[in-house]
Amino acid sequence: MVPFPLPDRRSSGESRSGICNDYMERGIKNPTGGKIWHSSTGKLIEENIMVYQGHSVFNRHNSRIGKKGYKGGKK
Repeated sequence: MVPFPLPDRRSSGESRSGICNDYMERGIKNPTGGKIWHSSTGKLIEENIMVYQGHSVFNRHNSRIGKKGYKGGKK
């Protein structure tokens, strides 16, 4: 289970790498069950917080229409 103080700690100004180092020191496993927390893992959790909290989010990254590019011409 992902420890969810991460967004609260980030919003209070703590660095992502500092939080990840704290999780490793405390022996908290990352989402895949490993021991190492990379700051990129924290970034992905922040970007997908609703999914990690158990909410289904459909088509979050599906902003393309057909194969003609992105709606409005930009992502």
